[in-house]
Amino acid sequence: MDSTLYIRVRGRVLGPYDQEKLQSLARRGQLSRMHELSADGASWVRASNYPELFTGAQAEMPAPRGFVSEPNSASASADGMSPTPQHQSQQQWHYTSGGVQRGPVDFSNLQLLLGTNQVRPEDLVWTEGMPAWIPANQVPGLGKLATSATDASAGGKNELSDMLCRSFTSSRPWIMFIVVAVFIYAGLEAAGGLYYLIIGGRLHNPLIVSTGIFLLIWALDWGFGACLLGTYHSRLGSLLYSHNRSSLILEKAHQRLMAVWVFLAINLIVNLVLLGTLVVFVVSAGATLPW
Repeated sequence: MDSTLYIRVRGRVLGPYDQEKLQSLARRGQLSRMHELSADGASWVRASNYPELFTGAQAEMPAPRGFVSEPNSASASADGMSPTPQHQSQQQWHYTSGGVQRGPVDFSNLQLLLGTNQVRPEDLVWTEGMPAWIPANQVPGLGKLATSATDASAGGKNELSDMLCRSFTSSRPWIMFIVVAVFIYAGLEAAGGLYYLIIGGRLHNPLIVSTGIFLLIWALDWGFGACLLGTYHSRLGSLLYSHNRSSLILEKAHQRLMAVWVFLAINLIVNLVLLGTLVVFVVSAGATLPW
């Protein structure tokens, strides 16, 4: 046998691995007799042509339905003996999550993954001695945990949503009052700006025209802010009246509220800059006057 061999899996070339590493992969079920091996990366043969790799290996891990086992650096570098089947807590478990085969992990870690919803009750699991992959909720010691985690997750989500709905939506009337008031203010500013533009144009007074333009820009600015706040009000309404009070709706409402705060912060900075400029201008102008 060659000292090192490459492995090809669905077009991907991995390795090279020495004989000890290949035997370790075979024991863990990451290398089967159907995989392709090559000494030079050009000529490929079935792994079954190297029976010495599978000598003394444990029964190969069956591939889960719809999944293909691939050797990878993480699993290939794991050390240790094969788990003993006498005690469930000492066995090494493989599982599927998000369409990817993962593991091995010990039973306590698998319980933790299931309890934190990183593994779903319907995800498949397998350990040595099992003829096939089965859903996690059919494994003794995992079934009740899977049911409890699902119920707790659903119950906690609804309870949290109800609490957040009451907390956030209680301010909707005041938010609507502010939106209407700001729109009225922006409308008055726009009307004043148009008036100054007309009067300034007739009198050919650049100062009056500039004042009109400033008022129109100011009106557009406040109108934009009112629109942002109105969108936040609308999304709170979706959270209140939707049958599916998901956290995604609340997240979108919070994002809109953050946009409102950013808008107010930018306006405050601009106003401070303008105020500082005005103060400097007044002080400079005052210094030139004869007292």
